[in-house]
Amino acid sequence: MALINKLTAIAEAIRSKTNTTEKMTLDEMPSAIEGIQSGVNTFKYAKTLKDIFKSAVFDVEEIVIDCTNDLGNEIFSLESIFQGVKGLKKVVIKANMTKKAGNSNGFTMYNAFSQNELEVIDLSGVTALNPYNIGYLLYNSQNVREVIGEFDMSNTQNDVSNYAFLGASALEEIRIKKETLFYSISFTSCSRLSDASRQSIIDGLGDLTGQTARTITFHKDIEAKLTEEQKAQVTSKNWNLAFK
Repeated sequence: MALINKLTAIAEAIRSKTNTTEKMTLDEMPSAIEGIQSGVNTFKYAKTLKDIFKSAVFDVEEIVIDCTNDLGNEIFSLESIFQGVKGLKKVVIKANMTKKAGNSNGFTMYNAFSQNELEVIDLSGVTALNPYNIGYLLYNSQNVREVIGEFDMSNTQNDVSNYAFLGASALEEIRIKKETLFYSISFTSCSRLSDASRQSIIDGLGDLTGQTARTITFHKDIEAKLTEEQKAQVTSKNWNLAFK
């Protein structure tokens, strides 16, 4: 095989691992190879990520989706991105979430991680993590233990009480930005929420004094883990506290 053909084959292998189609020089190849993480695939995408990996089967346990270098592009949807995926245990998403042109609502995470084998979802590299729709977010995702990143719920425009976390029975860690949640929410499947998660959820409740009361529902096993101060914190903001 001629040298040029060998170099072309190496370049194609590098592009396959880094999920890019850009040409590279010989001088650029060493740094590109160094950037390939063992057991971790890095994908680069722009615009919407909707349905890209839906129901896919992976042969690696972790992938990174990096959209931060796609300057000038908007990321406006994670809808159904990992619904039904198999073989993947951890996903890291890095992106600048911005509003879709003509869409005042912002971006959606509807059905983003439902019904899969994921254990850790790292969204700490997502800026402006304030989706307007998180319906079915972790629906029947029975293995998810940790969602890294702080959700700003101030942009949420629908009641998320029914299905966002239904079936997420392994969930231990989740964070909600303080006083940004104004719609009913349910964690009835989540009996393993950590102390920090429970407090973050409570702190995340917005003050509904003088407005229509909403309801936060925890798993029945959580009731004994809440202090009287925490319960009072919920009700003092005109929230109903329920356990099921």
